[in-house]
Amino acid sequence: RSVLEETSLRLFTMRLMLNSSKKGIISKRSFSDLQKIVPDEVKQLVVIDNYEESLLNISNYIEQDKNNFLYGLINFDHPHYSMKAISDMQVKRLSSSDIMQISYQADDPGICFQTLEILVDVFFEKYSNMKRNQTSAAVEYFELQLEEVTNKLRNTEKRLLEFNTRNEIINYYEQTKHISSQQEKIEIKLQDIQLEYEAANAVLKKLELEINSRYKINFRNAEILNIREDLIKTSSGLAKAEIMKENSDDDEKARLILQKEKLELVLKNKIDSLYFYERNSQGIEIKKLLDDWLLTVVQYESADARLAAMKEKKDEFMQLYRQYAPLGAKLKRIEREISVNEEEYLGWYDTTLSRKK
Repeated sequence: RSVLEETSLRLFTMRLMLNSSKKGIISKRSFSDLQKIVPDEVKQLVVIDNYEESLLNISNYIEQDKNNFLYGLINFDHPHYSMKAISDMQVKRLSSSDIMQISYQADDPGICFQTLEILVDVFFEKYSNMKRNQTSAAVEYFELQLEEVTNKLRNTEKRLLEFNTRNEIINYYEQTKHISSQQEKIEIKLQDIQLEYEAANAVLKKLELEINSRYKINFRNAEILNIREDLIKTSSGLAKAEIMKENSDDDEKARLILQKEKLELVLKNKIDSLYFYERNSQGIEIKKLLDDWLLTVVQYESADARLAAMKEKKDEFMQLYRQYAPLGAKLKRIEREISVNEEEYLGWYDTTLSRKK
């Protein structure tokens, strides 16, 4: 309908701008008939030598009213300018080609030719605008979809960043690999210290039993127990400083080593004072047993302290492992979302780019 209406108005405007009939455009009779029916107010809409402005004036003059001259001209039964007359054109496709044949008949050859020419121009103009608008609308649609999926991808990536920051993750897979490796090392070290501790404990019990039964020396007196208690505390602090290397203080570690050596010397002097070896025929044997006892006590207390520190370190790693275990499933879920969103983004991006081209 818009093509027919536009064709009618253009044809009418062209004829109205003529001062007289013109061969090949409009006959004398058709020109005279047109001049008789057009009101003066409509003729005054014409701008001399300005077709576009005249067409605009005439188009704006139409009202949806049957009493309006132009409305009646294009909507009723005029043989040249009505949409009904122009719609009598015959259009057919030539065989299977892309060519259309348009046929039109009118009682004025000039009007007939001009009608066909204008209609083709209007058709192609409107068709081009329609295709252009459709293309623009399609591109706009794809751009909106691309923007939506871009925002979705950015939000998912933001969630991943927040997740990693909140859980202090730099590279989850490398970190879990490191934790697993450290866990294995801790287990092996723990087993070694456990064996060392059990061996020292067994030797210590055997020595104390032998010394007590043969020489009636009591290693449970208050002074020895107090020294051993101080030695246990010092050994425990030193073991933690050595095992928990990342949190150790070198100055504190050096102080503990010195204190441990002093306590071992105090304990040795205390043991040496229990008997005067020169007065006993078995002094050499007693001295050896007491030296072995002292060495075993140091080994035992050291192993005991390191065993406790290693168990604490294991507990820390187990806590870290329990923290990381559920994070893996959540991280994979976010990464899968990112992967899906990336594929969707690339699909919309390629489509939008091809539409623009």
